[in-house]
Amino acid sequence: MNKIMWITGHVTRRIFHDAILCNLKRNQAARQWLCTTLTKPSSISDHILYPNANKKLKEYLDKLKETQSGRAHENGHMLNSVLQRYEHRLVIVDQYKELASETANESEEEMIDLVREEKQRFSEVLTQIDEEIIDDVIALNDNDSDVSSIMLEVQAGIGGQEAMLFAGDLFNMYARYIKFKRWDHELIEEDSTELGGVRSASILVRGYNAYEVLKHEAGVHRVQRIPKTEKGGRIHTSTAVVTVVPCADDIQIKLNPNDLRIETKRSSAPGGQNVNKLESAVRIVHIPSGIAVECQEERTQLKNKQIAMRKLHNKLWNIEFTKQVSSQITTRKNQTGLRTRNEKLRTYNFPQSRVTDHRISGNGGTVHNLDEFLSGNEHFDEFIENVNKLIQRQKLNDILDSKI
Repeated sequence: MNKIMWITGHVTRRIFHDAILCNLKRNQAARQWLCTTLTKPSSISDHILYPNANKKLKEYLDKLKETQSGRAHENGHMLNSVLQRYEHRLVIVDQYKELASETANESEEEMIDLVREEKQRFSEVLTQIDEEIIDDVIALNDNDSDVSSIMLEVQAGIGGQEAMLFAGDLFNMYARYIKFKRWDHELIEEDSTELGGVRSASILVRGYNAYEVLKHEAGVHRVQRIPKTEKGGRIHTSTAVVTVVPCADDIQIKLNPNDLRIETKRSSAPGGQNVNKLESAVRIVHIPSGIAVECQEERTQLKNKQIAMRKLHNKLWNIEFTKQVSSQITTRKNQTGLRTRNEKLRTYNFPQSRVTDHRISGNGGTVHNLDEFLSGNEHFDEFIENVNKLIQRQKLNDILDSKI
């Protein structure tokens, strides 16, 4: 029965469309009226006409299409991707306009429902395309190097033992989140305290999109809670600093053995008599730069040396990376609100079980499920996604303002 109704409706719709087109061909005035009145911009919502309902974005894309038409695209597949998606969008909008003009005077309820469903389908497709266009436009104008892995580090800030406890909570949250995302990871360093906190801890993460997801976590995180050591029940405010260091493949760091001074010593870390009797701890000094790193986490000198070499490599990579982008840092900071360590990104209020991201205005930047948030599961993932979307939109506006 439902199939018969669908076929009947489809035939009715086709007959109706044909009748409309036939009448329009006979009546030139009516056809012009429909084209100019029913399909004019005021009769179609902005989210249909403009990508992401952004007139500036449409102007940018039209200009990009005009200037790049018939030219060899020096930016490769990214530029091609933007233009192809935009061309696809224009075709869909034309189809939407045609549907609107053909069914403008329809009064039959069943036909109206079919038209409504068809328009909803168009709208959903356009929403998806708009998200892809925005990602492509940002990638096209992004000066960051390709990143294959990152070093995420958490350091205790202001607040003494409470800051170290909070840094430990943050690091554990990120470690659980990394496992939740199923990224490859390796603990590089963890300087723990007797109370269970950390002075500093770092983890190497390798995974698709890991840098894009986590790079906006860098900055100062603030906690408001009653410390375990507080007997008077007073709420203390402490901080921890999160850094996210990108590790790309295009910057080659060659370590000359003659430039390295390698020292060994007995480990002071817990681990039994073996680490305290043998000189398993390794300290490496890069003589040209003066950078020194050390590792004593593993039981053997060889493993500690390998980890220390990797830490030194990443520090030197970061210096080189900073040199390469130094000319754009000031511009990017002004345009995209590049976050520094001195800026307060997020507050974790334990008495109210509240987390507030200060980059998001209104209730959208606040959640009231602190325990679930710190578990690093889908609740944390959803929150990060919302933050990244906001920052992406800010980047898009900055790009459009600078290009138009």
